[in-house]
Amino acid sequence: MKKILLLLLIISVSVVSASSKKIENVNELKLDSVETSIHIDSIETLFSFPMISVGEVSFSNENEKKKQKSESASDSLPNVGLSKKQIVDFFVQNVIYPIELKQKAAEEYLKVRFKVEKDGKIKNPKVINSKFPEIEKEVLRVVEKMPFYSTDSISVKSKKQKKNNPTDETTVEVPISFRLMKL
Repeated sequence: MKKILLLLLIISVSVVSASSKKIENVNELKLDSVETSIHIDSIETLFSFPMISVGEVSFSNENEKKKQKSESASDSLPNVGLSKKQIVDFFVQNVIYPIELKQKAAEEYLKVRFKVEKDGKIKNPKVINSKFPEIEKEVLRVVEKMPFYSTDSISVKSKKQKKNNPTDETTVEVPISFRLMKL
């Protein structure tokens, strides 16, 4: 029994020492969403997690901006078929932090604005305040991937207001933040 325990101890020590030799030879280990730098001279390890957060989505309509005198802002905003939460979820699930910008530790706050026509087609997507073309390209890719909306499917306005003021197109604005959380 003692021989078996001694043999297991020798095997485990040899496995641990062999694996530690492999780690010493690695200067940088990169995974898809986690970047780890291992410094042989020090104990410091840096983890960098890309974070994409989407802020409050806003809807606006040119016809309603003119008639907005007596109505509250929440009543005058048209609903474009999907809720604000669904739009936020779509962007969070589909936007990918560009790898080359993760390596540069680039961070950015921008807004994407697009129009939804009455038939649900998205047109004129624009990225506002973007410093990095890679991020702009990624955000526009996601907007093109978005499903069609229906401006008539759900509406916060009363039926009387809907008859008097049909929604032709709705402008949607989505703020997006690209950040790196460093540990």
